Amino acid sequence: MTFNCCGGPPAGALASATTDVARRALRVVLRAEELELIANYLRVADVAEAIREGATDGLGAQTTSAPRSVTVAGSNVLPSVSITSPAGGTSFRWNDQITISATASDADGSIARVEFYRSDGITLLGSDTSAPYSYRWKDPPAGSHLLRAKAYDNRGAVTTSAAVSVTVRAR
Repeated sequence: MTFNCCGGPPAGALASATTDVARRALRVVLRAEELELIANYLRVADVAEAIREGATDGLGAQTTSAPRSVTVAGSNVLPSVSITSPAGGTSFRWNDQITISATASDADGSIARVEFYRSDGITLLGSDTSAPYSYRWKDPPAGSHLLRAKAYDNRGAVTTSAAVSVTVRAR
């Protein structure tokens, strides 16, 4: 892809070029010191392109920069995750162990791990890297708890499940 700029724009001016990359359009926008890549299609395939910027001034003189490599990664579909057990509203005795189970899938890759959280969504209880995904919570404190699962896919996308409320009764 070559970049052509007509009229020698002043610093900060907008210039653009288009290219057809694997039958999907990619628009490159240059503004002063930033390079913003905008994929016209959300599901563009991974592609690597060399970009060479150029300019033409008002007198017709032209110059071109050295090529720069840019990698445009295709979109990463978020994984899905849901807690399958325990059911919302389940009540446990104070000394019960609670097994939290979840299903997770990823339409464009694989699940790297599923993490299990309690109440605040910050307190990590544990994680599992292979299906079926589960964690055995030993000695949960008495009170009401919101359980959540987070699924991470092989490309780093993360999704958090809906919360499931459980109660652990006091002694």
